Amino acid sequence: IVQEEFLLQGDERMGFFSRIGDSMATWVGGGNHEVIPAGEHEFSVKLNVPADAPGSFKGKKCSVFYRLDVSVDLPIKIDWSQSHSFELPPPQIAHQDINPVHVVFPDASGRSFWDKTFGKDVKLNLALDRDVLSIGDQALAMLTVESPEPLKVNDIEISLVGKESSEAQGHTDGHHYKHPLGQVNSPSLISSESVHEFEILVPELTDPMSQSGTKFDVRWSVDVRLKIPWAKDPVISVPIKLVPGRAAAD
Repeated sequence: IVQEEFLLQGDERMGFFSRIGDSMATWVGGGNHEVIPAGEHEFSVKLNVPADAPGSFKGKKCSVFYRLDVSVDLPIKIDWSQSHSFELPPPQIAHQDINPVHVVFPDASGRSFWDKTFGKDVKLNLALDRDVLSIGDQALAMLTVESPEPLKVNDIEISLVGKESSEAQGHTDGHHYKHPLGQVNSPSLISSESVHEFEILVPELTDPMSQSGTKFDVRWSVDVRLKIPWAKDPVISVPIKLVPGRAAAD
């Protein structure tokens, strides 16, 4: 993500063999080194963290952390070193970047093989009044169910779903998060079209928020599943950004 080095005092580090030769010279009173007088010495540095750098987090398959390492290169002795970790918040999302979001099922690619083979011929529309949510936020949602023939429905379930994916040394891995958000009141039989309005409340979570980097990704969505007897359940997903703290709703 970012790596910077600062030389606070002395000379640049030598190569391995040059360092051995310099250490041998130090034994006989020579060598390329500097003597620091006794007492307290203060040094300051300015860290240049990119504006779009992902925030600190720890997930199931990947993590992002930031650390400041300080070392003192001592001739003929074990070097002194100290590390200090610090938290970096994720990039802020401005109010103008929060927008309503709307998706349809099936999408432009059409129904999948399994939906065609084992699912019902239904069309779903799902809309949220905002695409950025944080813990404790409420969002207004509208679901439309259209069916060319009467459709039996056991339940309509709402879930907050996250997918964490990572890549390391040519291997990929992932983990899913799922938090039920309740059910939508619906008749057990939808004749042709049914419209449902409901609210979504984001619960307390310890999972990583929405993040993205070169080798990792954490994405969230609001999923609505129609529990249809003796058929494959159609699922419609609205992508959202899950952020810490309260998003600017007003």
